[in-house]
Amino acid sequence: MTFVPRLSPVVRGACHAVTGSVPLPESPPAPATDAPVAEVLAEQAEALAATVEEASPEALRAARAAARARAVDEALIGTAEILARGPTLTHRGYGPEPKADDILERSRIAGLRAAGCAGGAARLRPYLGDGYRAVEVRERYVALLAAEAEWKARAERERHPERG
Repeated sequence: MTFVPRLSPVVRGACHAVTGSVPLPESPPAPATDAPVAEVLAEQAEALAATVEEASPEALRAARAAARARAVDEALIGTAEILARGPTLTHRGYGPEPKADDILERSRIAGLRAAGCAGGAARLRPYLGDGYRAVEVRERYVALLAAEAEWKARAERERHPERG
């Protein structure tokens, strides 16, 4: 008798909870032994999604909407931390500032803060058109772009103090 791989009980239980009463599929045939793990997992996820979509498309849509809402919430929380950092010239927003004569370090830190704001804005960009918390997402996006511009200007002022 050969071993037939099946979805683990944890995965089957989670899928069952998401889909309600839809019977879960067995796992697809065993992949090639030299197949990359990411490829195998992607194929198994596609097979599971296709089966669930056939049996209960509204359950899959609801699960995807819930996952997108969680992603928006996580993006908002992460970007709130970026904006909450103090105006001090330190990488994380706390701790001692570099000495005034350390121009390159001060400029580098301001550039890092600008890059952090740009990264936060990029994290929110996919959710600008969504209806879920749309106003908050747009406001936070605009605030991050403004903070990025401010930190870029500060990096330039630190690098070239003679320009004012």
